[in-house]
Amino acid sequence: MRIVSLLLRSAVAMPLCLALTTSIVSAEVLVNGWRKLDPINQAAYMQGVLDVATTLSQSSRESAKNKGLDIRDFWKLRPDVAFYASIGCDRVSQLPPEQKLAILQKHVNNNPEKWDYPMTFMVQNAFWKMCEE
Repeated sequence: MRIVSLLLRSAVAMPLCLALTTSIVSAEVLVNGWRKLDPINQAAYMQGVLDVATTLSQSSRESAKNKGLDIRDFWKLRPDVAFYASIGCDRVSQLPPEQKLAILQKHVNNNPEKWDYPMTFMVQNAFWKMCEE
């Protein structure tokens, strides 16, 4: 019964998180708009994206395990999930909020050619390498 419950949670949680990510978190806040926010709201937006990423990462790892797949193989099957889940690693989630914001602000400032991109892409680009190591 516990396995069925976990599978149902996993089956419901992943699409729900993905729907929230693609509709609310990436509600077309462009980098230029994010840059105009005060640091507290910049941090809140960033943390929202990272929270969804952490949830998707945990959920996809559970789903991969249940299907007998390596996480990378699972993400090949679900690139929509992999995009966000790839930044949901412990290395990023355990950083102090001020450090995460400093990393993101530096990445934004170093990439002015991407200021018309959706901010979710900038958050993902700022942190994915930390999770690859």
